[in-house]
Amino acid sequence: ILVVTDGELTLNDGVDADGISVQALGGGSVYLETATATESIDAQANVLADAGALSVRSGGALTLGANVLFESKGGAAIVLDALGGDLSMDGASAEVDGEGAVVLNASADIYMATLVADELQVSSQAGSILNAAGATLNVTASAVSLSAEGGIGALTRAVTVEVDFFA
Repeated sequence: ILVVTDGELTLNDGVDADGISVQALGGGSVYLETATATESIDAQANVLADAGALSVRSGGALTLGANVLFESKGGAAIVLDALGGDLSMDGASAEVDGEGAVVLNASADIYMATLVADELQVSSQAGSILNAAGATLNVTASAVSLSAEGGIGALTRAVTVEVDFFA
């Protein structure tokens, strides 16, 4: 658990250069948060949980940079919240991979790259859900629910899905 009460949170690779910023082993969970409404989270390295839940809650925007993987194994949930801005994924390489439920929530736009889940819920309260530039297949899941005040997809940013059940 890491809660930043004043300032931005940037997740970078450590000195071992393994591409991982945060990793929970042995069934542990990951919880990262910026507590103030204007402070963002910028992930530039992987966040992994081997069997526990993965939750990232940004008071501002949430960004997943190039080659970033957010992954939880063992059926635990992944929840990504951008309470005061966009939730953006680098289209060419960012991936969220969960064997259980994956939930993305933003107050503004959501730019989806690759999302893999058993069940996926994506919700934008005041923005749109869009295909991130460079992404090809946005969603692979058994069941998907998409909700956005501003709409889903656009002519130049169509959302692509491969699902069994769409709501």
